[in-house]
Amino acid sequence: MSPVRASAFVINDFGSSGQCLQMQATAGPVVYKIVGVQTFNIFDGMFASSTVLNAFKGLPRGTSALVDVKAGADAGAVARGIESELFEQGADAVTTKALLDQAYRANRAFLSVIDLLMRMGLIVGVLALGIVALRAIIERRHVIGVLRAIGYKRWQVMSGLMTEAATTSFVGVIVGMAVGLMMGFIFYRQSDTKVPFGVDWPSILGAIGAVFIAVVIVTLGPAWRASRLPPAEAVRYTE
Repeated sequence: MSPVRASAFVINDFGSSGQCLQMQATAGPVVYKIVGVQTFNIFDGMFASSTVLNAFKGLPRGTSALVDVKAGADAGAVARGIESELFEQGADAVTTKALLDQAYRANRAFLSVIDLLMRMGLIVGVLALGIVALRAIIERRHVIGVLRAIGYKRWQVMSGLMTEAATTSFVGVIVGMAVGLMMGFIFYRQSDTKVPFGVDWPSILGAIGAVFIAVVIVTLGPAWRASRLPPAEAVRYTE
């Protein structure tokens, strides 16, 4: 059985305006046209008139209503009054502000987990660079001794190791920024917001500066130790 032409309109909590939504009813497939999408998803489910939803008889359905409160009235008190009057009918009244605050807290909690994981990954990456620098000193003691023996100064050995760590960090920062901007743009295109896509460059540049400062701190000690290795002892070193 082919679906009927979309002649009923619904408001949904997903999708985009103008899209058609096909659903399987008892009598066959039906097609609804989405005419509105909740930007903040403060309500769950699909909203339509009772006539539109007659194809799904027997399914549990609720009734939602938006109540306009007079200016100066306490919306919370009005919501509690409605719940008190309609308690026997199982009415649940809540203010729009409370719903928005709840959605905001849920989104912030979700984003906070992602932010925490990203910060932990950043700390692990910086510490890994310090470990790599320390291993480079141990594994290159012979090479460092040869360089010192042929006339390399201590500051040259130290600057070489620091430059290597900085180059590795720079490559990691570029790759991380490219992937992050790409993923952010993909999420932006999937949303229905009309806000133009933008990048918070001050925050990004601040994070990059903090990364390089942390890299200098964790690699400065191993590089300083490498520059102080006695050439004769380092040249004799074998694994």
